[in-house]
Amino acid sequence: MGRVLAACVRKGAAFHHAGMNRIQRTLVEEGFRNGYIKSISSTPTLAAGLNLPPARRVIIRDYLRYSGGEGMRPIPVREYRQMAGRAGRPHLDPYGEAILIAKAEYAVNNLHEEYVEAPDEDVRSRCGEPGVLTAHILSLVATGYARSRDELMTFLEKTLYAYQHTGKKALNRTLDDALAFLINAEMLTDLSGMLHATEYGDLTSRLYIDPRSAEIITTASGKKENSPILPCCSCSA
Repeated sequence: MGRVLAACVRKGAAFHHAGMNRIQRTLVEEGFRNGYIKSISSTPTLAAGLNLPPARRVIIRDYLRYSGGEGMRPIPVREYRQMAGRAGRPHLDPYGEAILIAKAEYAVNNLHEEYVEAPDEDVRSRCGEPGVLTAHILSLVATGYARSRDELMTFLEKTLYAYQHTGKKALNRTLDDALAFLINAEMLTDLSGMLHATEYGDLTSRLYIDPRSAEIITTASGKKENSPILPCCSCSA
């Protein structure tokens, strides 16, 4: 991948995605910032808030994305606007152009209504989803940000999820379910009320793997009993 990237950069182009290592991503970002790279082909990683100068033109090639169990689904309006917003910036660039490519002529009017004219969706917390919450809790403990159930609860009470789902009883139950899963999966240990990440849990967190997916992988591979190391085929770590 590094050789392909170098060949692209020689021509003033580059690509950017989460599978690249940190040095490669940094070089692409700095090259674009300094004007050496004129065009970047990217996954939505560049729309996630990187501090880059505005592009003159943003081309959004695909507005459908695969979703497990559902097939190809339209991306949210918020995501379209986040990507389109890379074109131009007030006080920095007087002009910006965003292009959304329709796959057929009949789709042009629908896309204009569904994305250009449509209001943004409401922002809803996803922490109610078991996989999301367990990943966050594991990360909080593995990084040392929280060392006890009370500290985790204090953190959760300040989140958007708690604001949108009032009721401390429900929040307590959600936290207890997530902790029970992580402890039973041997990703966390509870020693006299103090939570610690195991080697297995720390690795799962560092590789940004959904803890529930990690359990499926290790159980299916038969390595759960003998080793805390996760089989990993494609992640950059």
